[in-house]
Amino acid sequence: MKQGCPLSPLLFSLSINDIGKIAEGVQGAVTGTEDVQVTHMLYADDLTLLANALDALQSMLNRLVVYARSKHLTINTAKSEVVHFNSKRSAQVPTFILAGAALKCSDSSKYLGMTYHRTLNMTASSEHAAKPMLAAAHRICGFVRDTALCDIPFASLWLAKVYVVPAGMYGCQVWSSGILCEGDVFRPTLQTLHMNFLKGTLRCEPVCA
Repeated sequence: MKQGCPLSPLLFSLSINDIGKIAEGVQGAVTGTEDVQVTHMLYADDLTLLANALDALQSMLNRLVVYARSKHLTINTAKSEVVHFNSKRSAQVPTFILAGAALKCSDSSKYLGMTYHRTLNMTASSEHAAKPMLAAAHRICGFVRDTALCDIPFASLWLAKVYVVPAGMYGCQVWSSGILCEGDVFRPTLQTLHMNFLKGTLRCEPVCA
């Protein structure tokens, strides 16, 4: 089936609805909630495997190969990588094997538009999400200028609501309760960029990061 076919998401979901089998009996990564562990996250064809134990992760990778073959699917090992979270840079990360290929290690991983750094540094995630947000704001400013809408602020605000905010919301996790404290409201890069766009539209003084 060709990519873009309206039926492809449904058929693909039906094909891999039992992907959880690869994690049966495997202890996943611990979370902030007691007794809750996560072994995998799946969205469309983007799959992330999580584990605290090295053998648990390799076991899921081995099962994934068998699972993919049984479904006549191909794993793109070139786009697959390993991130060792909360590790020291000098720590030796073992080599994981997927479909006969050694997976490369990376300092960060991108999942559904959100970048996760190995140190779980949310500032790095915010800066990554700021790029598409700035690009959207720049295009809107150019459109408003070229169409002589500069004196109609609500036009820019509506365009920002449709294009700028969704672009920034790829990193919405950095707008969490951790910054809802007095004096910290403009600490996230995205919050500052968003406010500066609004102030620029309304001809106000910009916010300093």
